[in-house]
Amino acid sequence: MTTEGKRVICLLEGQERPKGVDGEEEFNVLDVVAARLKGAVEEEESVSNEQQDEEQEPAAKRAAQLEGNADSARSLLKLVQETQTKHEQAAKCDPPALEDAQDSMVIPPRMTRASNVVSFPGAFAVSPGPFAVSPGADYEINDDEELGGTNGSGAARSASSAVMDSMTAASASRLAVANPVEETNPQELQHARELRLADEATTRRQKDKQWKTSILLAGLVIVAIVVVSVALLVPGKNEKVVPTITVAPTMAPSEAPTTVLSFIEGRIMALLEPDTRMAIQHGPSSPQSRAFQWLLEDAENLPAYSDAQIQQKFALAALYFSTKGDSWMNRTNWLNHNVSECEWFNKPDFARKSALGQIFKGYLDEFAAEPMPRQHCNTDGIYQHLWLDLNNLVGTIPEEIYMLSSLQTLSLSNNKLSGSIPTSIGRLSALEGLVIFDQPTDGNIPSEMGLLTKLKSVILNNGNHQGTLPVEFWGLTNIATFAFTLTPNLQGSIPSEIANMSNLRWLVFDGCSLTGTLPKELGKIPSLEWLVFRDNMITGTVPSELGTASNLVIAAFRGNALDGRLPSEVGLLTALTQFGHRGNQVSGQIPSELGLLSGLTQGLHLRQNAFTGTIPTELGLLTGLHELWLQDNDLSGPIPSEFAELTTLGYMVMANNNLSGSIPTDLSKPLPNLHTLSLGGNLMLSGTVPEGICNLTGTCTMFKKVAESCLYPQGLHFNCTELLCGCDCPCGIHP
Repeated sequence: MTTEGKRVICLLEGQERPKGVDGEEEFNVLDVVAARLKGAVEEEESVSNEQQDEEQEPAAKRAAQLEGNADSARSLLKLVQETQTKHEQAAKCDPPALEDAQDSMVIPPRMTRASNVVSFPGAFAVSPGPFAVSPGADYEINDDEELGGTNGSGAARSASSAVMDSMTAASASRLAVANPVEETNPQELQHARELRLADEATTRRQKDKQWKTSILLAGLVIVAIVVVSVALLVPGKNEKVVPTITVAPTMAPSEAPTTVLSFIEGRIMALLEPDTRMAIQHGPSSPQSRAFQWLLEDAENLPAYSDAQIQQKFALAALYFSTKGDSWMNRTNWLNHNVSECEWFNKPDFARKSALGQIFKGYLDEFAAEPMPRQHCNTDGIYQHLWLDLNNLVGTIPEEIYMLSSLQTLSLSNNKLSGSIPTSIGRLSALEGLVIFDQPTDGNIPSEMGLLTKLKSVILNNGNHQGTLPVEFWGLTNIATFAFTLTPNLQGSIPSEIANMSNLRWLVFDGCSLTGTLPKELGKIPSLEWLVFRDNMITGTVPSELGTASNLVIAAFRGNALDGRLPSEVGLLTALTQFGHRGNQVSGQIPSELGLLSGLTQGLHLRQNAFTGTIPTELGLLTGLHELWLQDNDLSGPIPSEFAELTTLGYMVMANNNLSGSIPTDLSKPLPNLHTLSLGGNLMLSGTVPEGICNLTGTCTMFKKVAESCLYPQGLHFNCTELLCGCDCPCGIHP
């Protein structure tokens, strides 16, 4: 055998360490393989033990995999050791022994081979050329590499060919083989290389372990911070707290709070809705962001506050910044950290509402049983009433108003609020009264208000609310006052479900754009006191069933398109103090049953309709009446002499009809309150005007801001004709 052949064979069996061209000693391949494989077995067993402690799922499957990998590694180690023994036996470079050693390197069944690559899962691989091994990784055997070198004798080539033939046969039978290396140019030999094809499951488990460790460390940091914060901010009475804490370093910065301030920020943020947090993060000048920064100014005291108190402070601050609080007429103590918010300016004085007119009568009655003025906070320091009327609030009501979750009444009347009512108001589950009076607020009325099941009173006045009335309103069974005034863009109709409002007392739609008809179910609400549908677009007739609403005090239908006849059942409403039907298309005779309305004091308004027939004499029974308006109809016949009994009457207006006959002389007797008698436009009147009414002595006064006021010309008015004369109209001079 040639020297070249011997060197190739001895390189395999490890007996001799040949020298390279540069004199460096080659390494013993099998020694390295054996050493590293032994380390791989030990590591695999170690990983198996750790995984049994750390992971519970799926235990059986993972244990089988780990045990299989360990078995493969043990088998391979045994195989290599046996091969190394045979190489030692071939110390004298005996080719048969070398071939036996090569034949013994059979690939174990658990090893896999793909194409020209043989890999050992979780252990190592052997390459035909110079190669590298490393435990815990996959390596490959490339059996298609060509041997380097072209020099040498024919015998050497024969020896190389023999080795190559044996290698090819071994490869075909799934044997691990080693390529011969020529010594001609050793510097061109390929160096060992490691292939990073680690077992994915093992890698994932290692990453999971690292992640769990990081999470645990971060949690320990958070707990430590909380302990330090509480210890520093809430010390004992006679203790000085000097915390000493050693925190293990984290592997990488985490998002957990690392200061007391960041902990407080996190607590506040946790109490806010996502939209509010978004406004804070992306709008540094927003009311929400300013409220947040204001809260942080009181960071040293915030840990002592309950969640409800923090939310309350935030909501009040958001309202302040959202309505230009610096321009309020009265902002005493507002946003003062040294003063409880229960001592900030706020005046829930229900008695003061009476100065705003009778529209609040029902509202006030609902709360009159409780002492006034009331404290706006309960004994726990939580807001129950927020009244900022006439205080120059300019801006919008913030969504965060819902955070005043115990609020029972909210009154923001006579300010300059704009925008729509926030939908979050539907979350004020304790709310009983809502008054937004004389505001330019707009937008749709939120249907979420239908969630306020405790609501007793709603008054929205002089706004620009749009859309239709939410159907959810009609399920509010506790509602007592339901008033929408001067909201011309509010549309919709009154459904029969209004009967569900069994506690309804005041139903007011004044100056809206409602359509449809008056539902007969109104007569099924015995508690009803005010029924006002002035200046809408309601059609149809006044339902006769209304006569069963025996507690009705005011019924006003001015400025609609009602037609038909006025039902006689109206005479059953003996509690009425005012009946207004002006500006409709009602025809037929005026029901004589109106004379039964003995409680009618404020006024009977039937002007600008299409009434015909004579004026019922029974109207003379209304001895407490202050105003009688019958003008602009098609009435005929005489003026009833019974009107002389109406001693409290201030207005008697019957102009622009077809009245005839003479003016009753009984009207000459003292009528001390009469200040206006209008008979113009009745060209059929005749005779002489009684001298007692030429100079009326009454004085016009507004009757509790509900009457027609004193804008109508006062005094005596009639057409001076050849048929009618007297007073300033000389008789007998007309042709």
